[in-house]
Amino acid sequence: MGIQVSSKYLELTKKKLELTRLPRELELPEQRRWDLGTPKAVLEPLLDYWLESYQWRAEEARLNTSLPQYRTTIKLPSLDNEDQVQSLRIHFVHKRSTHRHAIPLLFCHTWPSSFIEVQKIIDALTNPQSLPSFGDGAQQAFDVVAPSIPGFGFSDASSSETFGLEETAKAFSKLMKRLGYDRYVVHGTGW
Repeated sequence: MGIQVSSKYLELTKKKLELTRLPRELELPEQRRWDLGTPKAVLEPLLDYWLESYQWRAEEARLNTSLPQYRTTIKLPSLDNEDQVQSLRIHFVHKRSTHRHAIPLLFCHTWPSSFIEVQKIIDALTNPQSLPSFGDGAQQAFDVVAPSIPGFGFSDASSSETFGLEETAKAFSKLMKRLGYDRYVVHGTGW
């Protein structure tokens, strides 16, 4: 599938950045300059970079080339009404190892990060022997599944305000079962 952000959304984002006006900053001593949020001197160059230099389409193509991405719909009991079911489209990266005894790994990102975290390590996890520093030893290989947390990145948000860690775990468990993994290991940070 890959990701594909609409041109309309990119144009709207650019317009919002162009209309951004940063507030006047209070003069604070250096040790307190972050007390009231990100300093204007840090935000201004970032805003300029996003407007003048950042190329989303190039980044989108790079991510689509380097990370095999998919979406699936997961059905969960509604938290607001037990007789109803809520459907969430979950975005995820899934790369299988070519090694026969690869262990399924559910790689969970934290907030405010995203599935992109897995990009730097996915090849080493799925094929550790491909790295020159590892040689031909008996390193463990993994089938990697890296979903976007519901409401982040390209996964739908739940309509329930009480949707949290437990419901996310249930959604990810259903995702792993759908991919054919009854047993797997999990890596996560944050919660």
